[in-house]
This record gives sequence, C-alpha cells and structure tokens, in this order.
Amino acid sequence: MKFYLDNCISCDVHHEKSMIETIIKCKDKEICEYIDHADYIILTGTCAGTYEAFLITLDYIKKAKEWKKDGAKLIVSGCLANG
Repeated sequence: MKFYLDNCISCDVHHEKSMIETIIKCKDKEICEYIDHADYIILTGTCAGTYEAFLITLDYIKKAKEWKKDGAKLIVSGCLANG
C-alpha cells in the first residue's frame, strides 16, 4: 500500500499530517511523493475558517480527484471534514 499525504491549505493547527505520517511509518507502509502513484490519498489541513479558505480547500479536493489513479481512495480530514 502506498500513501500520499498533503495539506490542502497551510492550516495545520492539529498537526494532522505529521500524526498520520507517523502512524503510516510505524505500520511500515510507503509514503509516495506523487499523488498518482498512491493507493490512498490523505488530505489534511482542510480549512473552512473563512469563505476563501473553504473555496481553496474544495478546489484542491476536486483536483486531487482528477489526479488520483483509478481505484485510489481519497480521504479528507481536518476542519472541513469535521464540520
């Protein structure tokens, strides 16, 4: 299994990306450098604090859906997902 991790926006108040990265590494799973190589794409730091941040986050999620390989799973965490 290959994982791709990225923050949608610079917001990372809960340090989600680093926590998830630590968990993946502890499980001896591979972290990819490119989104189209991953089996699982995890987008953290999804901000909905302002309308502009909300739009940037949604745009990034839409692009990730286009860039991912067929069959890859897209996981969204963070403020937007929690909301």
